[in-house]
Amino acid sequence: MAAISTTDNDIKERLSVAFLLAVAGRAGCQVTTQPLDRMSIDATVAPVQGAKVKLDVQLKATSGVEFDGDQALFDLLVTNYDHLRSTEVENAQILIVLDLPQEKADLMEVNEEALIMRRCAYWLDLYGRPSTTNRKSIRVRLPRAQLFTPEALVDLMERRLARLRDGQGGLG
Repeated sequence: MAAISTTDNDIKERLSVAFLLAVAGRAGCQVTTQPLDRMSIDATVAPVQGAKVKLDVQLKATSGVEFDGDQALFDLLVTNYDHLRSTEVENAQILIVLDLPQEKADLMEVNEEALIMRRCAYWLDLYGRPSTTNRKSIRVRLPRAQLFTPEALVDLMERRLARLRDGQGGLG
């Protein structure tokens, strides 16, 4: 038996959490992960200092996202879709899809000069989206321009704060 026999899917899940932690840390935010994911929330992001605004996150990781022009395509479970489109939420919610390389050797490079995680993540706000008649999954389209970066996270937090001040939900 090998010392580590972790499945590829479990590794992808851990890498998605690491990606979120790195982006949030660079943006000046902290991440609280959820021990159970019953409501399609893997983590909550909040500023270390500043306004008391929070963003709930559903993390997904996959190898080889399909693209259709300026959109990344992802098949999301209907259960996750329904949770993320809900308008009866306290915090804004987003889906983050981390697109990883197909080859395990290409996932990450670590040396004295750099820590490099290859590929990127896209985010999507599903707040208020219509219901679906699909039973298992629904294909969502994430704009390729919506890269999940530290700058994007700061913008999302600012947008959420503005919506809270206006008494509105979602990210607008």
